[in-house]
Amino acid sequence: LNLDVDPATMTSQMERLPGYGRVIIDHNPVKAGDVVIIHSVSGRNPVPVDAALRVKELGGHVIALTSLAYSKGVPSRHACGKNLYQVADLVIDNCGAPGDGAVTLPGLAEKVGPTSTAVGAALLNAMMTQAVQYMLEAGATPPVFLSANVEGGDRHNQDMLRQYGEHIYYMGHK
Repeated sequence: LNLDVDPATMTSQMERLPGYGRVIIDHNPVKAGDVVIIHSVSGRNPVPVDAALRVKELGGHVIALTSLAYSKGVPSRHACGKNLYQVADLVIDNCGAPGDGAVTLPGLAEKVGPTSTAVGAALLNAMMTQAVQYMLEAGATPPVFLSANVEGGDRHNQDMLRQYGEHIYYMGHK
């Protein structure tokens, strides 16, 4: 779920819909052995927990990217009573503050400056870089896309899609 809906506050209602996380997973080609990364700062709502549980039912593995300080401080809204970190196979703590605001400003009760997006992107990019390193060490050639704005990028990426398109659901899926 992301903020591409109008009004953006609707995502708060969407992430609380029981069963919706299962629907999301069931409409993606998740299979046994796959690794699915689920990012939820609080980890308390039904959608990420349902998604994680469904991935595990299908034989996949779940990596949760969440704030443990936040998640451990709030009760679950899922019927099972667990937060995302409690059902994941691996947890990456983004070390975010409860509520996700990091900056206190004079004259304002609420904190501003959420860190989850920037920290989450940095952690995921670091994780992908390490995965590529592991593939190289194992003697494999990692399938890495290029920027379409460098010479040869479009051709290279089309070759990648021809070779790996069936494994990349959100790109070139037919």
